[in-house]
Amino acid sequence: ISYDDDPEKVIQLILEQLDKHDGVVSAPQPQVGVDQFSQFGIDIGLRYWIPTEKYFQLKYDINKQIYLGLQTENIVLPYPKHVVQMENNASL
Repeated sequence: ISYDDDPEKVIQLILEQLDKHDGVVSAPQPQVGVDQFSQFGIDIGLRYWIPTEKYFQLKYDINKQIYLGLQTENIVLPYPKHVVQMENNASL
């Protein structure tokens, strides 16, 4: 997330999404927290438990729900950006 966003708000949002999802096992409880501070923002790490036989199906659906929740709350997901400046030099 962006350094301008509140990590506690994001952690709560993710925990709520995990709690709402039927595929997430309640014990052990999901773990969500600040994983690291990167060049572009704060990395939020999450661990949750789901049945192995439905791993990818559930993982993709959970990730989509988290992403939609972040969008709804206007949470910025930063990415590398490059600024290119063009100069007009008439002498060349």
